[in-house]
Amino acid sequence: MKLTQLSALVAAAVLSMSANAEPFYLTVPDGSSDGTTAVAYQFGVNFNALSTYTDDDTSYDGTNAFTFASLGDSVVDTGFGKVDTLLKSDGTSWAGSGNTEGLNADWSLSFEYTINGYVAVVDNSGVLSGSQGIGVLYGSNNAAGTNLISIYYDVLDANGDPILASRKLVLNLNVEDSTGTIGNVVLASGVDFTGVDAIAEDMFFFADGTNWYDLWLDGQPIPDIEIAARVDTNIDPQDIPTVNPDGTASRSNTLNGSVEFNRIPEPGSLALLGLGLMGLGLGRRYVKQG
Repeated sequence: MKLTQLSALVAAAVLSMSANAEPFYLTVPDGSSDGTTAVAYQFGVNFNALSTYTDDDTSYDGTNAFTFASLGDSVVDTGFGKVDTLLKSDGTSWAGSGNTEGLNADWSLSFEYTINGYVAVVDNSGVLSGSQGIGVLYGSNNAAGTNLISIYYDVLDANGDPILASRKLVLNLNVEDSTGTIGNVVLASGVDFTGVDAIAEDMFFFADGTNWYDLWLDGQPIPDIEIAARVDTNIDPQDIPTVNPDGTASRSNTLNGSVEFNRIPEPGSLALLGLGLMGLGLGRRYVKQG
């Protein structure tokens, strides 16, 4: 089965996954705890996001900022963040080093990403005066390898700051395609352990003891295990991008959310990851950066 077909399979499967997160745990490779975390159902995450739009068809008239984006214009999303906590099945967080093995006290998981896409929906209904909603599809019409979320393991110093010399790549997510609405994008992605540090080989496990790295190895020669990432960015679709001096437009936000995992049993050993940035009833919303 081709990767494009697998992406379609995963994108469809993720629609029903939000209530069925599969429990998992992490084995901490070093730091002061050197053990395994409690079984969790989600990562709680926070991150900074920047979307940059290019007026590829030169349709922008230079006057009304809300008309900048038009169908087909290219978009590059970049950002960085970290895993704040491990969440239980009810969405509350585990507390104490005995459950988190020193997460954000001795070590942390950080991530950064660059995702390419294009404007697929423009809503000029004017829900807010002088505004438009912008919907973006990611992964499509872009070369493989250009849409990557990289996850790193960091040891922290006595002040709780990452020791950059200790940083190790432990997981890649390749964004291959997406579906969804203006405010809720479903990313069809692939888990890839290519190029990771050796500690990643025994770091991520499902609750039954299944090693994610072993699943990935079993999935070869398919280059990555197909997973799906469900993204609700908490970005107001009527939030107007700011036009920049270089001719692009951009909008930035500080976001929060969660990451949950599920395996797809076919074809072969596949993993399903949902990046559901919905706050899960925790009342967390974005704060605009600009």
